[in-house]
Order: sequence, then structure tokens, then C-alpha cells
Amino acid sequence: MAKRRRDPFREHFISLGFHFNWTNARIERELELLMGRSRYEQYLDLCDAVHAGRVPISCLYEFPTTMREANLLMSGQAAIVLSAARWLADRVSPRLAQSANVIELGCWTGALSSWLAKAHPRSGFVGVDRAKNVISFADANLALGNLRFIVCDYLRQGPR
Repeated sequence: MAKRRRDPFREHFISLGFHFNWTNARIERELELLMGRSRYEQYLDLCDAVHAGRVPISCLYEFPTTMREANLLMSGQAAIVLSAARWLADRVSPRLAQSANVIELGCWTGALSSWLAKAHPRSGFVGVDRAKNVISFADANLALGNLRFIVCDYLRQGPR
């Protein structure tokens, strides 16, 4: 049996709470355990409201109360998130050999920004997301001297 090759990029995402190859049913079970029954029912009601068009999807993005919850919610599309992040990192990294400034729009909990900031300490990085909670999780968990996070709905306004 071939030994699986180590993938530090993927491992970084896993260390932040992303889960790969989990079924939606498993993600939902884990969310219920993590949130507790009452909060999980609130989450399901909010999902129904989003799908019915009664509330914007941004309400769902602001529901998680921890980084673990936020990244578990994103785990249903973790393979896509990882693939897109890897594609971006592969294209940006060669340009960061010298000092540069990088902004990541829609950074969620900062997985890509923090990976790049660790790999390129002479460059500066700013992660931007409209969800205040995920930015606060990133700030609390990913402190690096060359990385900061800001809340901004860049489609509607400047940084706040």
C-alpha cells in the first residue's frame, strides 16, 4: 500500500477546523454536537429562511460563534475552498520573494492569508471579510506580525 504523501497546505486548513471528505450528514451531526440541540435548531431555521429568500445569506455567515463552527460549516465545500486557495497561493507566492503587500477579499477565517503570511514573513497581508465574527476568530487565532484582518463588505463600502 502506497504511503500518502504529506500535504502541509491541506494540513494547515485541517488545523484550523476544515474537514475533508466528510459527508453532509456527518458535518450536520458534528454541528449539532458542537452547537447543542437548541442552537442547532436555530441554525436549521436560519438555513430554511435563507433558502426561502426571507433573509440574506450573510445572516448564515454571521451565525457561527467559534472558528471551529465557522470552518465546520464551510467543510461541505472544503475541497473547493482548498483547491481555489492552492491555485491562488501557487500564483501569488512567486511574486512574494521580495517584500509585497497582499489583500485577500472574502478571507473567511483567514486560512489562506495565514498560510501565505507564515511562508512570506517579509510581505504584508490583509484578510478582508464582511462577517464580523469570522474576522474576530481570525484575529484571535492567527496573530502574526505581517497579517491583519479587517471587516469590510467591499461591494458596498470601505473598511470599518
